[in-house]
Amino acid sequence: MKKAIALFCCFAAIAVNLSARPQLDANAEPLRVGIMPDADSLPFMVARDEGFFIAEGVNVELVNFQNPQERDAAIQAGRLDASISDLLAAARPA
Repeated sequence: MKKAIALFCCFAAIAVNLSARPQLDANAEPLRVGIMPDADSLPFMVARDEGFFIAEGVNVELVNFQNPQERDAAIQAGRLDASISDLLAAARPA
């Protein structure tokens, strides 16, 4: 009897774990993140390529920029939700 209850609890825990996984909403607008071709952006590129964002149920679009002026203009125009930047760029007055 104890084994049957323990087995039932294990199956219930597995079922709850599988049902609690986040689902990606196909209609959700993506989170647009501006990145530059540097080492600071590498973790975000790896997460995108390995499917970590999708696995967590987050729709992320990485937008590549070749220079900080283009990235800053996109931020000011409201075309980005976030940006990967270095400390000097963040401290520079707008």
